[in-house]
This record gives sequence, C-alpha cells and structure tokens, in this order.
Amino acid sequence: MKIWIAALDAHNNGGITTHITALTKELTQLGHEVDWITPGGEIVEQLASHVVKMNQQLFKNYPNNLSVDIIETWALCLEMNFRLKIIEEKPDIIHCHDVIAYQRLKLIAESHSLPIVLTVHGHIPDEEVNHGHITENSVEYDYWRKTEWFALKELRHIISVGNELKEYLENIYPSVQIMNIPNFIHRDFTKIELQNVRSELGIDDKTFLIFCPSRYETIKGIDYLLEALVSLPAKAVLLLIDNGTIGLSQQIDHKQLQNRVKVIKPVPNTLMSSLYASADLCVLPSIKIGSKTETSSLSAMESMIMGTPVLASNVGGLKEVVEGGGKLVPMQDSHALAEEILRFMTSEEELSRYKNLASVRSDSFKAETVVPRLVEVYEAAIHDYEVRFYTPFLLYGFSAKVLQMIFLTILNKIEEIKELLDFSKVRFGIHYRLNLLESYSIIINSLPQNFEDIKTMGKILEEELREYIKNR
Repeated sequence: MKIWIAALDAHNNGGITTHITALTKELTQLGHEVDWITPGGEIVEQLASHVVKMNQQLFKNYPNNLSVDIIETWALCLEMNFRLKIIEEKPDIIHCHDVIAYQRLKLIAESHSLPIVLTVHGHIPDEEVNHGHITENSVEYDYWRKTEWFALKELRHIISVGNELKEYLENIYPSVQIMNIPNFIHRDFTKIELQNVRSELGIDDKTFLIFCPSRYETIKGIDYLLEALVSLPAKAVLLLIDNGTIGLSQQIDHKQLQNRVKVIKPVPNTLMSSLYASADLCVLPSIKIGSKTETSSLSAMESMIMGTPVLASNVGGLKEVVEGGGKLVPMQDSHALAEEILRFMTSEEELSRYKNLASVRSDSFKAETVVPRLVEVYEAAIHDYEVRFYTPFLLYGFSAKVLQMIFLTILNKIEEIKELLDFSKVRFGIHYRLNLLESYSIIINSLPQNFEDIKTMGKILEEELREYIKNR
C-alpha cells in the first residue's frame, strides 16, 4: 500500500513529528511505501516567511487575525507541495494528522479519487487559546470551530489518540463518529545509545534521579514539581530538558535548586530511551487549563516501555495512558507529588512493583499492537470509498481573508465582514476590496445543494455588501 502522511505541524521535534516518524518506520517495516506531505521546502518556506512577516505588520492591531492568516499560509504551502507531488505519482490513501491539512487537501484528493483518514491529536480552538494566539469565543475561535466541524462532519474514518479527547469532540459535535486508537512507541525506541548518562551528567549511583521530559510551559506543571523537590532529601536530583522557554532558570534560582536540578539541551528522540533508562522515576505533573489538557502522553508511553516507573497528574489523556501502569496524583498538588516521590525513594518494593506494572502496561502502546489496527482503517477507507459531498470554499488561490468572509457569513457576522472590507480598502486599495467580494461571490455560487441555506444567506449578503461598497 502507498500511504501519504500529511501534517501541518511536522517539525524537527514535538509530539506530532515523533508520532508520524514512528508510524512511518513501522509501516515501512510492514512492507508499505510511505511519504510525507508537509508545508516544508526551501522556496515554500521563504514564501511563507515573507507572508507571515507581512501579516504581522498588517494585523498588528488585529492580533486574533494573525492566528488565521499564519495557519492558512502554512496550509497553502502544504497544498502547493501536494499539488506538485501528485503530478508525478499517486498514493492509495492519505492519512492527515490535523483537520486543516484535510481541508486543504480534500478537493485535490477528491479529484484523484483518493480516500482520506484523519487522526485528531487535539481541539484546534482550545489549542490556539492556550498558546495565546486568540481569545476564547472570538470570531477566530468560531472560525476554527467551524473548520473543525466541517472536517469531522464530512469524514467517515476519524481516529482520536485518546478516549477523553474522543468523548470531548463527540460532546461538542454530537453527530460525528470517532474511533479511539492510542499513540504508540516504535520498537526501535528501546535501543540504548548512551551508555553512561549518569556519569556524563556527574550523577552517582546513590542519587535518586527523577526525569521530567516535558517542555517548560504552564500546562506541563513543572513549577509544581520544582516545589515538590524543595521538600525532598538532597539525594533527589531532577533532570529537565531546556526547550528555550524563558522562566525555567529563574524558577530554579528562585527556589535555590541550582545543585538539585540538571538541565540539558534537547536531544534527538533516538537518544531519549537512554535518558529514561538512566532515571529511577519519570514524573509528569501536567495540569488542566480550562478545557485544555494532555490528549495523550508519548512521554508516559516511552517511560513505561523502558520499564521506568511513572508518577503523573490525574488529568486527561495522561491519566488514560498511565492508569494501571503507574501512579497518579491530583494535579497542582506539590505536597502529593513530594509524598509519592519520597515513597519511591524509600521503598525498593514500591519501585520494583511499578517497574513491573510499567512493563506490562507498555504492551498496549507497542507498534506491533497498534499499527495493524491503523492498517485495517486504511483498508476499510479504501474499500468504502465513494464520492462525498464537500465544502468547496477552501479553494486553491483564495486568500485567508476570503475564507474568513465565508465563515463570518455562516456565523451571521455581517458587520465584521464590512469592517474586513473597509480594512482591505485602506491597506490595499479599492480594487483589492472588489476582488475579495468577487472571490466571495464565486465561492458562494459554487456551493452544492447540501449547503443551500448558506448559499441563500450568502447571495443576500453579497447584494448588501455591493450596495455598502457602492455607498462608500
């Protein structure tokens, strides 16, 4: 089978990249041919960089718009790469790893009779709010909600990486059907490539080494772990990975933990197994912010597959992964964290017990257990493929501004569309504003029968906008 994996967020590090890299390796070992579709490429990156910089200047007074424009710019780059690649060859199936990639590729895939499977790793609107890109319940928040809703509404084969995420999405969008298939760890991960991690870090065998592989950001709860460390015996040392975020060194200095915390630079995923193996305990103190929490936890899976005990917060997908294979404590509870770490430090029996539980639990997250289920989904999607109705307004070449106009129409935000047209006139001139309206009209008129209500609303609004422009 020839499989193309499409992802907007495929970089050198991060959970999505780790996941699709492992998936690629396993599918290849099973005899399948795998390739990636990403927004990358030298020319594309230069183009995107230019557009993003322009948008940062253009929308400095409209920060929420930046979220839409930047993501849509990368999505357009993804589509450009897909169009170039499909000229030369054609896959059997496309596996998208975010709804934006799906929205951008679906029309082209439809024209080539290509089925698509979608894996959902999170909820876009909440992700954007959590990263500080947009505000909750803003127009942009609704934009991403609608984008997500259309993708989940249209697709027949949708996968969630966690059961809590699946239930959360089905609660927001009651008509969708999603199957739960967890993330997994590739069999190669267990290879130890760094034999002397402790000696290189200057940590002796008597030291109780706690490893927290999470990046330093609020939702990872590392400050609570640092607070717990203050009350622990001096032989407890914490190993952290510095991802460049401001604040970590200040927190370590503030709590006077300079001699108790080892901070290293990020390492390739192939070396992470060596870090887990060198640790006595892996601690993952993630928290929940609003509705945003961990949808899964590759770190917990990696630790368990290496036989390292896991202590984690009792939240979201983290709880789902760890339960039965590690120990859970209430989130944001430094005292509970300290108590449980001390129990591991002082009880060989406790340590041994949770090592065994971790090894047993890890069987559920091994590639040879999970990936055959994904292959079954691919086969079902190919077998069940039929031409589906689609929303034709994410068309190649239309700017993110036109897409916003369409979604603002659906949301009945007429005054916001007028403001958008006025702003376009001021920045680019009268002709640009008219071109936006013409593009809007083309898309509205091309809506198929199952979107007749939107077409009717759009045509009424089109006339109102023409009259509005004429009078200004």
